[in-house]
Amino acid sequence: MSRPENAPLHGLVCAVTVFEFPNRLTQAIFSLLLIRLRAILRTHRCRPLLTARGRLPGKRTVLLSLWESDDALIGFSGDLPHVQAVKWCIQENIKVWSGVFDCRGTSSLSREWFGPRRQWLPRSKQ
Repeated sequence: MSRPENAPLHGLVCAVTVFEFPNRLTQAIFSLLLIRLRAILRTHRCRPLLTARGRLPGKRTVLLSLWESDDALIGFSGDLPHVQAVKWCIQENIKVWSGVFDCRGTSSLSREWFGPRRQWLPRSKQ
């Protein structure tokens, strides 16, 4: 799903994905595959501006990625390397949670400060 032609861009977008692995071996293989995926994506048109990976308690890993726009993230979602990675996660019974968030100013030093009550409103209400 892409945005309509006349719709305004939302700006930077952050994707947070948490993976829960059935065992440590699958988690280790995932780490190696992620390194390979990042190398492949360096040549693709739809790639994140920034990525970070961290381990959570238990057999869980979190990925954070910063994207130029919704369109960039949507474009990446359909790229073959990402599709293959999703298929592998399904095959290995990896549980996945994902969320996408707009990146907006949330400090009084930000130019577009809009205060604590409105800072977490969903896009549909802004």
